Amino acid sequence: MDPGIRSPLVDFFRRGDVARDVRLQAAQGALAPRAIDQLALLLVLLDDGDPEVARSASATIDRLPQVPLSGFLANPDVSAEMRAFFAARGIQPSGEAPQTDEPLIDDGQEEVAEGPPNEDDLSTSRRLAQMNVMQRIKVAMRGRREERSILIRDPNRLVSVATSFFVGAAHEDIGVVTEPGHRGRGLSTSCAAAVVADIRARGHRPTWTTSPDNTGSRAVAGRLGFVHERDDVLYAVGVPIPVD
Repeated sequence: MDPGIRSPLVDFFRRGDVARDVRLQAAQGALAPRAIDQLALLLVLLDDGDPEVARSASATIDRLPQVPLSGFLANPDVSAEMRAFFAARGIQPSGEAPQTDEPLIDDGQEEVAEGPPNEDDLSTSRRLAQMNVMQRIKVAMRGRREERSILIRDPNRLVSVATSFFVGAAHEDIGVVTEPGHRGRGLSTSCAAAVVADIRARGHRPTWTTSPDNTGSRAVAGRLGFVHERDDVLYAVGVPIPVD
């Protein structure tokens, strides 16, 4: 169903361009960094063409804690479609909207173990190295600053960087680069996910610009939920034109 919520992540799922394993994780309550995205994805995935994904989304909705859910539905950002869906299940907005936008349920994938207090950088690096890409994304979005920092470097030098290279009144465009020898480890995705979270925390909208033939950049953008909006033409003056 249409949840009435629009965001790069939700629109990516609505378009049907998401791999099955990622859809299944989202249907189990994982991936979404915010409660509103989490609920929107669950409503979208109720109509998924894969029966297991649809059943998982329904089961996750049944497990949502009702008191926090009722409070969340009082949030003014919640769509009429979303309120109507839960009203049909007997759940109405009540109380004050929560001050946090943390997901309402977060058990769709194996928990990411927190490190011990005062963990040194080497031990943290080893622990992060054991994580899969999705777990690294989760840490990049909601982990400690020290963990997010280590995700983008090795013990000797910086190997991956993401930043807002253009900042407007409402939008921030993201740039990310990873050294060739460290690619394929999810570093670009983790770095960019952290920047996306920071941009949203500032109340801005993250955007992604890349060339049509940059398949690596497009793949990272897709994993983060960005969808193609338009093609532009870049004019370069006084710069040699590459022939390859």
